[in-house]
Amino acid sequence: MNINKTNYIVFNPSSANNTDIRVELNDIQLENKKSARFLGITVDAKLNWNEHCAELVKRINVICFQIRKLKLILPHSFLLQYYYAQVYSRLSYGVVFWGGSVGAQDVFIAQKRIVRSFEQI
Repeated sequence: MNINKTNYIVFNPSSANNTDIRVELNDIQLENKKSARFLGITVDAKLNWNEHCAELVKRINVICFQIRKLKLILPHSFLLQYYYAQVYSRLSYGVVFWGGSVGAQDVFIAQKRIVRSFEQI
């Protein structure tokens, strides 16, 4: 285990912030984080998924711009493959966890923006 990369999160869904917990490993104090990326999903201390959804929206908006530029030079079938590789795979991964959160609405709106750009082809 790399101690320099190891940190911990205290899960506390309420608004109270408990920073009295101290974790040590081999006499080195580990850093307490408010959020961390674990297997591609951003988990935060309150388990509200807002940070993960905001990252998804940011990435989907970049891909939407790319699709709008690529649709001028690529056939529809290639764009569809690009959509499934870049967008659908990200949306379907972990949707069981973050799909019911408040931030999921923004993610699905960003997805609709891409789907609408396909209609204009």
